[in-house]
Amino acid sequence: MRLASLALLCCGDSDLQVLGEALEADAPLAASLCETITEPRIRTECVWDAATRMATSDLSSAVEACASLSGSDLDECVFLVAETARSFETCLGAGEMRSDCERHVFGRFGEGLPVDQPLAVAVMEARSSAPGFTPDATCWRDYMQAALIPRRPVTVSVCEGLELEVTRACAEAVAGIQARSLANAHERGAFPCAGPLPPTLATMEDDEGFLRLVAAAREAGRCSSEP
Repeated sequence: MRLASLALLCCGDSDLQVLGEALEADAPLAASLCETITEPRIRTECVWDAATRMATSDLSSAVEACASLSGSDLDECVFLVAETARSFETCLGAGEMRSDCERHVFGRFGEGLPVDQPLAVAVMEARSSAPGFTPDATCWRDYMQAALIPRRPVTVSVCEGLELEVTRACAEAVAGIQARSLANAHERGAFPCAGPLPPTLATMEDDEGFLRLVAAAREAGRCSSEP
């Protein structure tokens, strides 16, 4: 573990012992233990670890643990907590990292959505969860990537009915997921260079963009000569 490795390099016996206890302790106790570590870098990393572990169960306590730090260390801690908890509001306390924090958290709003939820509805909910924030194309692409990965089949038809900028980001995410599906199938020897596609890929055959990816991959030899 990185914290333990750092401890071996730069901490005294006392700090090392406290760090070991913090890593094994429940997050609230760990946060208290971290404050007794004298080596600044290790203390900071210890607090980051404890606060992040608390983020999904006790957000206010996680932010309070971060408050024991200052400057960029505090900003990074709040960023980590907000991202872990998917709490857009928490990014307000991330100082100079607020913008990056908001972008990362917004992208994570796409995680864990019901696979049968229309994307247009999901997009409206994402916007309402980030008042005053204007997501750019990259934010939407990250959001769509997270939202689409669990869905089957992943075809550009799922992007219908979305506003233009979101539709473009959705189409890019679809193409990226399709390309990775082909690459993964190739690595498993499950993407034949000719003939019908296996069932896991055949579900996307209605998508012209996917068929172009298939043709390009086969032409480049990124396929299995034997099924």
